[in-house]
Amino acid sequence: MILSVFNGRLAEGVDLSANLVICLGIPFSPPTAKQQALIKRLSEVLGDDKKARVYGQIVPAMWSAIQAAGRAIRGPEDRAVVFLVDDRYRPLRRLLPRWFAERIASTIRLEDLPITLGEVKSIA
Repeated sequence: MILSVFNGRLAEGVDLSANLVICLGIPFSPPTAKQQALIKRLSEVLGDDKKARVYGQIVPAMWSAIQAAGRAIRGPEDRAVVFLVDDRYRPLRRLLPRWFAERIASTIRLEDLPITLGEVKSIA
């Protein structure tokens, strides 16, 4: 078992041999002056504060989650079960890449994760 944080050394640039990835939470970047300036500029360009937040904060976090999930899936023959564990992913599924979203079989609650992991282990 390997544990890592989003956007850490193991979340990017490392190929791992695994058939299970669990992403706990959504990897939002901590608020910085640079990010706030980006969101402000996007709001000016788009004319919509909500869209600016989506493109300046939420989409980059979703891509970080996909990148972390992809540590175990490095080629066309690789397969892994990926858990995106956070209720906030449900309304954000539309922001996932189509190739990823099409493969989502179901969503679970955090409290159901131990049961589901037992089912995955018995299948694998």
